[in-house]
Amino acid sequence: MNDFDSDLQNKLDEVMPWIGLYIAAASAICTLAIAADVFNGFRATKLWFPCKYFSLNATYLSILGVAMKLPVDLNALLLYDTDGLARTSSLFFMSKAMANFMLSLGCMQDKDILMNVVALGILVITIVVNLDTSFPVTEPSWRVLQFRQQ
Repeated sequence: MNDFDSDLQNKLDEVMPWIGLYIAAASAICTLAIAADVFNGFRATKLWFPCKYFSLNATYLSILGVAMKLPVDLNALLLYDTDGLARTSSLFFMSKAMANFMLSLGCMQDKDILMNVVALGILVITIVVNLDTSFPVTEPSWRVLQFRQQ
């Protein structure tokens, strides 16, 4: 690598912590909204969690899209156990968010339901396709460590 390539790589590496903070902030916003809905559900002694704060709309779909950046863009080798844990926990978070979104469909009109379900479907299809294309690139950590020892 020449100096230009190493300087370019260093500049690209400088922004990575900011991207991580951006993803963490989006995940925290979603988590706090879900927790507020759960708290309101328990406080009102409802058998379901009302969707006052975390409902299926364009705002939370956009925030969820940012929060799902980690499993979608993580196509490097899984060198450490925490890499796989990050991908798995992000997918669990997506499943939990989708479960909470389904509750908000009951209080929408037909046109709103169609638009929001199509938008959620596009997000889910994008994540599944990106994960499917990135899995052949990734290798288990034991193979990478075995290769390094040789």
